[in-house]
Amino acid sequence: MIGWFDEKLVKKILGIPVSKRVELIITLGYPAKELREKRRKSLSEVVSYNKY
Repeated sequence: MIGWFDEKLVKKILGIPVSKRVELIITLGYPAKELREKRRKSLSEVVSYNKY
């Protein structure tokens, strides 16, 4: 979570109207330079049908 940034620059880059406020920025993902090994669960571990 980033709370200190150049709001005018962020609005320009993201195309946000001047009338709106950017309160904070939340970053997601991984840096492009540091690739991580992908570990995915099998479909049967994450999908269920007609049950919780």
